[in-house]
Order: sequence, then C-alpha cells, then structure tokens
Amino acid sequence: MFCSICVIRSGAKVRLEATTTSTKLSGIAKSNQAKGKVIQLHKVTSRFSAGHNFSISQSMKSTIITVGLDHAAPVPLHTDYRSGTFVGFEVDILHALADRLHVTLNYHISYWKDIVRDLQQGKTNLVCSAATVSADKENIVSFSRSYLNFHLCTVVNTKNRLAWSALQGKKIGVREDSEAKYLLMKSFPEATLILSDSNDELYSKLRSMEVDALVDDSPIAHGFTVNDPNLQLGELIPGTESSYAIMVRKNDKALLAAINNVLQQLEEEGQLEQLKSKWFNGARLRLEGYPEQVSFRANRSIHN
Repeated sequence: MFCSICVIRSGAKVRLEATTTSTKLSGIAKSNQAKGKVIQLHKVTSRFSAGHNFSISQSMKSTIITVGLDHAAPVPLHTDYRSGTFVGFEVDILHALADRLHVTLNYHISYWKDIVRDLQQGKTNLVCSAATVSADKENIVSFSRSYLNFHLCTVVNTKNRLAWSALQGKKIGVREDSEAKYLLMKSFPEATLILSDSNDELYSKLRSMEVDALVDDSPIAHGFTVNDPNLQLGELIPGTESSYAIMVRKNDKALLAAINNVLQQLEEEGQLEQLKSKWFNGARLRLEGYPEQVSFRANRSIHN
C-alpha cells in the first residue's frame, strides 16, 4: 500500500515539520507543584557508575543510580526536572525506590529517540519517563513490572471535536518515535503527520489549530488538557492497551529484581493506587474489559 503520509523531511516521502523546544510547565504541573518537594539537583560521584551493573551485595547507601528522563516532560508523570520543582507520579515512584533501596538518584536528560542508546551506553542505569512496554524495545532492554495501564487517545480542540474515525486526510500531531506514530501510519496512510520531540510544541499547535488533532498516551493527554479550557481528551482508541514500566539494560538482572520487588510492595500496600488517585484524580485512562498489564504492539512495518 502506498503511504502518502506527509512529514516535512528533506528527501523523504514523509515530511517532518521542524519544531522548537519549550520547557514551560503545563497547567496541571503548576497546580501540582505544591504536592511535591523542591529538590536541588547536582552531580555527585561514587565508585558505582552508570556504566556498571547494579549489585545487591554492594554498599547500598553509597550507591548512586542515574535515571534517564525524556527532555520533553510527560506531565503529570514528571515535570521538567531542570525547572527546580521536580514532581509527578513517576517522581513519587522514584522516591519510593530510593528510600527502600537506600540509594541516591542522579538524573540524565535525553531526547526520546536517544534515551535507549544512552541506557545501553551506560550513561544511565534505568529509564523512568513514560516508557511504554513495546515489542521492539523488549528485544534490546528489560522492562520492570508495569505500574500504569492505559490506552492511546485522541486529543482535540474544543472548537473542532474530530472523531478518531474522521482523521483520514487530516493534519495530526504526534510524538516522534512513539507507538502513536506507527499506529497512525498504519491506520491513516493519507494523513499528514506533524512530528515533534516536544509535547509542549504539539499541544501549542493544537491550541492554535495548526493541527486538527493529536494522538497521545491518555495519561499525558490528561495532564496537558485537564486545566486547559481549549483542549479536550477525545476518544480512547480500542485495541491500543498499553502500560508504562521502568527500562534497564538486558543484563542488569539484580537492578531489575530490586525494582520489581519495590513495585510489588507498592502495589500490595495500596500505595500505587493512592499515587494514581493523587496524580490522575479519577481520570478515565483506559477502556474497560481489557486485561491488566498488557500492551498493544504497534505495527512498525511502515517506516519513513
């Protein structure tokens, strides 16, 4: 099938529209700043470096774990940690990991397209930044047990409430290298995809109606629309059941086991549900009737 998706990119059938990066906080980030604590971030040194595998037997209190974060903060999973106020659902999970494993956390920011490479090259020990469990990444990294299940969704301007079924031939904003991108390429081959590395940029384009709709993870869509009268989470898309988990290197089995142990404790103690209520406030993130801890596999046979 001929793919006529447009992305502004020189020499390609798919055209990529260049965008700039913004680090401003969304409405929900600002409203939730009081829920978290302001932390001073600084570089620290230790005999344990990001390039080495985690060891349970080593002195845990002197261990520094470097966490990979997406430079485009996926509010309300986490805000931009460079802002000085680093809060969110995943931040609370990371704090619990640090407390229970008696480790210190350091942070490293990457573009999403580089975040797995930086993990593999030892710049980070783990990635906790709205990382969707996906078939292609499972070949090169290990995922923890999932901590949030959701569906992909449409996001619309309240002046133009397009249905999912009406997106063919429209201009749709979507994150680069995301599961949503490949879903759109398969489902609407005649659509014009406006790709960006920046959530803020995409939602700004929808607000100004430079795009007809966005397709995004429902937790992130909730974060960017809940306090914005001009934007609205549209439809949860059937067949796109997904989950977030923490990524580690394939051979870092001790770290993975330690993370899974803490996540299981948080779930069994009911703390994970409390965090979901705190940050998503009853928002409908997934369709009913789907099993827990499963992820749809986007068809990535179409590439630009």
